Amino acid sequence: MSNLTQERKNLMHKVMDGNLSLVHYMHQLDRFLHCDNILKWLIQNRIIGKTLQEWIEINFNRSTLSMVQFIIKYREKNSEYKPIIKNKDWFC
Repeated sequence: MSNLTQERKNLMHKVMDGNLSLVHYMHQLDRFLHCDNILKWLIQNRIIGKTLQEWIEINFNRSTLSMVQFIIKYREKNSEYKPIIKNKDWFC
């Protein structure tokens, strides 16, 4: 993981809620521009731990990118093109 701040580590620990099978999702989330906001959204909506794992598996076929797209669209409710992975992807 790249330059994790203590705040981001704490957010990731809250989201994982002791579920170590989510570590690879946390690693992938760290690449996204909106990582902290995504983690905060998951915590606010109580989608953490085993609930998060099931939510990703059932709704997004284990795709971190699909989950992030959903959360960003849900949070921002607009269709502008925006980068979601640092210097790489765009989606609408």
